[in-house]
Amino acid sequence: MVVKEAIERSPHHSARHHSVSLGLSEASIRRILHKDLHFYPYKIQVTHALHECDYVNRVNFCQTFLQLINQNKELINNLLKSDEAHFHLSGFVTKQNFHYWSATNLIELHERPLHSSEVTV
Repeated sequence: MVVKEAIERSPHHSARHHSVSLGLSEASIRRILHKDLHFYPYKIQVTHALHECDYVNRVNFCQTFLQLINQNKELINNLLKSDEAHFHLSGFVTKQNFHYWSATNLIELHERPLHSSEVTV
């Protein structure tokens, strides 16, 4: 099937992109993907690259924070939260619109350094 071959060649392309390249309507492409091929759009999961010492540090932080909460029950109510936007200098773009088409969730992971150069606004 032409649609299946196109998806297998380029699983990261959108249904709209495939509809243009195959000369079919986007609704037809989506119908074929869902009903005939049982393919669904999955998002890539972005994770921080963790090192061996990071696991110990995370547990230590949680234990310390729990002790602080037990000492001061109002601590949770006094935490400052803000609305921020991060602009990565490496050109990294949000993953919100990045999908891949597949019959199963391949759980595709992309590890990045925890602290990349960025500007926070």
